[in-house]
Amino acid sequence: MRNPDIDWEPQSLIFITKIHIMNELGVQHLLRADGKHIHANLYQNCTKQSSFPSINHINFPTVMKLDKNEITSLKNLLSEAENRSNETLEKLYKKMSGNTHVDLYVDGAADLHSKTSGIGGVFYSKGEEIDTFSEYFGDATNNEAEYSALIRGLQIALEMNVASINIFADSLLVVNQINGEFKVKHENMIPLHANASDLLSEFDSWEINHIPRDQNKVADKLSKAGMMKGRS
Repeated sequence: MRNPDIDWEPQSLIFITKIHIMNELGVQHLLRADGKHIHANLYQNCTKQSSFPSINHINFPTVMKLDKNEITSLKNLLSEAENRSNETLEKLYKKMSGNTHVDLYVDGAADLHSKTSGIGGVFYSKGEEIDTFSEYFGDATNNEAEYSALIRGLQIALEMNVASINIFADSLLVVNQINGEFKVKHENMIPLHANASDLLSEFDSWEINHIPRDQNKVADKLSKAGMMKGRS
């Protein structure tokens, strides 16, 4: 039964989900500081047996994203072997501990005649390739494809819980606009630049560097392969 005294907004449900997770890990204390900022008395209400809802009767949001402080707290907790009591927690710790820094090479390709474009990128960790993407993007200019490749790469990196990223691209326009050396004037570039900048702000540290096309062959091949997917 839901406690009628509690406002069950989506944000509350996310908070409760976190409590369930922390209960499983035995670290409810991590939620107390968080609770001060979200719902001052929700933690106390929810941890009472009489008012704590059954997890099977809550329609939880599909995605729950922990913030950086929560991720760091979990990582620190799980760094102690005694707190990794089962296979799930072992896998979680390995996932959170790995690939905290990556190098990302991105490229975009566009053909105005066929009105097709593609984006591609490759991730490296300690010099070893760990992931790639190659996607059809549709009707776009080359600059739009270049920006979109960067955006997609950043999205994937955040999904991988990457904290620090070095980006390499052969688009002088994109690199210099992101670094603030070129102004963003074209109306189509403004939202793309804003999107990329917002994603970059999610990382602890980042750099983006311009490289010659012949040093970006893997990403170039992946972007062209993505473009070809729209022609088949």
